[in-house]
Amino acid sequence: MALLTVTTLAACSSEPSAIADSAAAPTDSGITVHGQWVLEQHDVDGSLIARSEFENALLSAGGRSIARFLGREKSPGTWNIMLMSCGGNDNCGLASEPDPCITDTSAPVLCVITEPFATDTQVYHSPNLTVEVPTSGTNANQLVLSGVANITGTGVIDRVITAVRECDPTVAPASPCTVAGGNGITQADLTGDDILNVAPGQSVTVTVVISFS
Repeated sequence: MALLTVTTLAACSSEPSAIADSAAAPTDSGITVHGQWVLEQHDVDGSLIARSEFENALLSAGGRSIARFLGREKSPGTWNIMLMSCGGNDNCGLASEPDPCITDTSAPVLCVITEPFATDTQVYHSPNLTVEVPTSGTNANQLVLSGVANITGTGVIDRVITAVRECDPTVAPASPCTVAGGNGITQADLTGDDILNVAPGQSVTVTVVISFS
């Protein structure tokens, strides 16, 4: 799991002790990016079918995107959560089980939870993703993505990915580029009881907490 944690002093101080007290002690273990996932599968009537918790891994493309954001080469755009069937294959097209959503021609396809302002959305997109960094509570100062995927196909969810669109550096984060999709940031392959077998009309509530240490 790779988690990006950057400690920033809120204000400069002429008192060395104030600076020392406000900064975390350095470590020699490097920076770790953590991604904690919770998936909850609900039936058509809203009843809970399954719940799973797991962590993910930072993708190489995700590390590149984070570096570009920090270096002001790119600005973060639309966030997305992708739920799909891959069967452990790098190429999900080789999966033996169908994806959990369908296109407008009834072809199996991954489910995507995207932000409400995303453009070019498709029938398999659920535009209800929220993105926040709480200032208090359990997830204070961590990136929290949460949303609900509306399942339209009979299939399997065994891989989950967070992704973010890279915008031009002149685009302000408060008014990001709005095209759905983007570079994968974190990914997890589900095994055993964490794999979800889904059916039309069901929903999967997803919460991802990304942190750094």
